[in-house]
Amino acid sequence: MRSAQAQLQRQRQPQRLIRRWIKGIAQASAVIAALIMANNAMAASTCPDGTARPLYQPTHRFGDSFYRLTPCKGTWAETQAESVRQRGNLSSILSIAENQWIFSRFARPELGKLIWIGLNAGTWSDGSGSAVSYFVNNYPLPAGVSGCSGTLQGTMSTFSGGWVMQSSTCPTVQTAKYGVIKIAAANACVLDVDGDGQLIASIDALAWSRAMMGFKGAAIGEGLTAVGSEATGAAIASYLAGTQVPNVFGSTTTPARVPKGTTDGVVLLRLMRGMTDAQLLANVPVPAGAANLTAAQIRSNINSFCGADF
Repeated sequence: MRSAQAQLQRQRQPQRLIRRWIKGIAQASAVIAALIMANNAMAASTCPDGTARPLYQPTHRFGDSFYRLTPCKGTWAETQAESVRQRGNLSSILSIAENQWIFSRFARPELGKLIWIGLNAGTWSDGSGSAVSYFVNNYPLPAGVSGCSGTLQGTMSTFSGGWVMQSSTCPTVQTAKYGVIKIAAANACVLDVDGDGQLIASIDALAWSRAMMGFKGAAIGEGLTAVGSEATGAAIASYLAGTQVPNVFGSTTTPARVPKGTTDGVVLLRLMRGMTDAQLLANVPVPAGAANLTAAQIRSNINSFCGADF
């Protein structure tokens, strides 16, 4: 009898070990996830007004340009500088269709009464020429009128879509405002491939990795669970047409090195998964001709190039 019980105990021992092993893995995974989340929380940056700086502003395409809000409020000069950092400018508006489209996408009253556009003393910051005019309330006004001094710059009303010229010293509205960034497709890095306003590694990074590996057209989004406005492979391909491939490692060569799915794609996937700097380049060989050799340099490059905040 005792021999039979001992034999039964021996038979159950491997099962107990397996259960302990599985439990240990689950506990370790939970600890790792918590550490990653803690690291992300500590790394999260804030805007000058104390609000959280978003990881990525929703980006939309109209014609051959991409548009998104600046991540933080600021003066016209500050939001223009952020626009240039993202390889664009505060938006020019060249048609009534474009004005209505920008108004419908970005002019939300909860952002404040006005948002910056690219008009600066009567000219557009990107050098565009435009015959259209949507000024309201007897604007534009000369400097000094209604308590405004200095160079007058353009804003769009979040209630009507009309334009109002003001400077950062105008007392009647808030000083700091969001700006609408306009980026030509040829200069644009768009991480959110399906336009849902989120960066999801299993969708956005995977689609770009496929593009880096030579996938074309609908194959870029094949089988992805995209839910945004660009929810099919063909729509994703059309949405990204003519844009810049995220060159994670950058380049020191001419012509520039081509991003690869096995290097740039892997690191982009890890960025979107919230991995730490120590994990970012683990077992990923730095490619020949790379300009960005450290995790900090890579994050800085993608943040500037693609308008993110990793």
